[in-house]
Amino acid sequence: MSVPSSCFTKNDRSAISEEVTRQEIRTTGEIKVVILRHCWRGLRSKAARLFRESGLDQTKDRNAVMLLVVTANRECLVYGDVGIHRKLGQGYWDDIRDGMVSRFQEGKMTEGVCEAVVKIGKTLQELFPSDGTDENELSDEVMVADA
Repeated sequence: MSVPSSCFTKNDRSAISEEVTRQEIRTTGEIKVVILRHCWRGLRSKAARLFRESGLDQTKDRNAVMLLVVTANRECLVYGDVGIHRKLGQGYWDDIRDGMVSRFQEGKMTEGVCEAVVKIGKTLQELFPSDGTDENELSDEVMVADA
């Protein structure tokens, strides 16, 4: 599936992946960015399905976070697994989402995603710091999924 070049170029996706790698170095948490071209209904259920299919619910500490971005209407959702969600609550994810949406409205989609990754990374570092022995459980590459 191709992503509209006006939203995320190959270089944009690389920049996002590099930011995920930088943020995950100091935490046992995992961050996954998923891009969809469109999602006509049920964004939350779509996110839950992609979360499971991507193995994000299988991390050791149940502290994976997925940022789901739908390019057609610049919609997004942040989805955290139970280990981190119970520490932060839905309001935290909504704040991250709102920050991304604000940047999207400025036409700065890559910056919005990278800023969200940094915020989530800092929170993961506080709540789930790395002891230096943990392994990267999931690829840091941006995932482009079918709708």
